Amino acid sequence: MYQPPAAETVSSGKSVTLTCVASSQTAASFVWNTADASSITNGVTTTFNSVSKHTSSVLEASNLQTDVIYTCTATFNAVVVSSSAAITVEIIGIETPPADMTVNVGDTLTLTCVVESPSSNPAATIKWYTAASNTEMTAGVTTAIGTPTSTSEIEVTDVTTSSQAQYYCEVIYDDAVNIQSSTAQLFVYGISEQPIATYGILADDAIISCGVSGPVPATVQWYFAGTEITASSRYHLDIEVQATTSATLEINDLELADEGLYSCKVTYEGGTVLESTSGSLNVYFAAIDVGWGFVGGSTIMTCTVHANQQPSLVEFLTSLETRQEDSVETFYVDTETTVSTLTIANLTTTDFNQFYCDAFWSSDLHASSVSRTLR
Repeated sequence: MYQPPAAETVSSGKSVTLTCVASSQTAASFVWNTADASSITNGVTTTFNSVSKHTSSVLEASNLQTDVIYTCTATFNAVVVSSSAAITVEIIGIETPPADMTVNVGDTLTLTCVVESPSSNPAATIKWYTAASNTEMTAGVTTAIGTPTSTSEIEVTDVTTSSQAQYYCEVIYDDAVNIQSSTAQLFVYGISEQPIATYGILADDAIISCGVSGPVPATVQWYFAGTEITASSRYHLDIEVQATTSATLEINDLELADEGLYSCKVTYEGGTVLESTSGSLNVYFAAIDVGWGFVGGSTIMTCTVHANQQPSLVEFLTSLETRQEDSVETFYVDTETTVSTLTIANLTTTDFNQFYCDAFWSSDLHASSVSRTLR
């Protein structure tokens, strides 16, 4: 054998090129085998140089994952010569990916990523990302590059509910190969969205929500003025799990007595309990007092509006028209009461009809009173 194949050390996933050269007056034939005697034909190229009288056989072995021994056997002039080369494969990749964690708001946490870093292809750097946006994280990252492993940690201090996400690490090797870890899910026990001030129209429905982070809670309880609400035909308690988790309280057929402060209490598996702050529910309504009158006389109707914000418009209506031609005055009694009056002079028989009033806060928010008959 003029030139036997040479032993090599490579990192996993890489390729090697082995060359075996025999010297003879005529072209030699070559066979490549692995240690289990399996014959290799793919990736083999054999050429004969008539000047140098050398026959060269080249084996291209790709995507190596484990140690292997290759043997080339040359046959020429009834002579058989063999030579072997050991290929050592050093593993690259993620040895220990970051693990799922569950923490409380305000905690400090550390995610750890350990990567293979062989001498043949050491890790050059390790980076951290959030999975949803693939945004690199640099704050709190500490990395120790070495062999045979390298370690990187990311510390997150004063955890908030917005820290709840999936994270992963990525190792970049000297040869520019990059490998990503599996994702780690960070759960943060917390109220991500407190119940906020809301409103509903009398006799309509209203929904109050409480955003929840962390694992899906085992139970959610709702309270009105400190008293627990029991599910019923009017009160519907639900947990909605989508991109985020939301606990909802739906109140049907609103009554004025429903006005007040609402809060939620979340209990997780394992016993962690969190309570929200309180959010107010205001019930909007309009009530009309039509009074009485006689033909030729006059009358004053009153529309009383209850809401924690002043309406932009109050109208008096019959089944046929809006009474815009009459005298309408509006004044505000307090922060929750608006009074509007309609004066009709010189009453006619057509005025003895049903009237109601509408209070508008926006194009899609208004409250209508029940109808009353002017007599």
